[in-house]
Amino acid sequence: MANLTQTKFQEYTQYLLDAFTSNTRSQDCIDRGMNKVYYSIKDDHPDKDHIENDLIYPLHDDELPNDWRYDTIHTLLCDFVECEDRQELEDCRLHEIVDGSVDIYNYDLIKWVQEDLNRGYVESDLATGQENIFQQIALAQYEVISQMAYQLLDYIDENKKEEE
Repeated sequence: MANLTQTKFQEYTQYLLDAFTSNTRSQDCIDRGMNKVYYSIKDDHPDKDHIENDLIYPLHDDELPNDWRYDTIHTLLCDFVECEDRQELEDCRLHEIVDGSVDIYNYDLIKWVQEDLNRGYVESDLATGQENIFQQIALAQYEVISQMAYQLLDYIDENKKEEE
């Protein structure tokens, strides 16, 4: 059941979430190792260009557009929309949301680095030097998702004001 008294933060987050659409790839693409389902911005969305140029592409952090980034943005938006505002997110939920988005299977962590080898250069302030390779990759992924989350929050804050 939808919250009837959404905050401006929730309204704009929902607006962004509604801009996404899930797509299904052909069997040929799946056979070549691509994800079966992927997200994109709806072609007929009135702010498609603005959302892609000012939000999606900067959140790719110099990577080419890829399924992992789109999926992560979509996942973050799904989690953010449940919170009333940025303060609530930062105070008690943001760590949980980011941590819950990190891959837990070693195969998925290796696949994440394989998709863009520059991801292997991400350093984490959380590292102690005692981690195995998979823990190091998970920490790097945590850092990337955390950075994306804060950029997304900044974007929402800046643009929800325009909607008011």
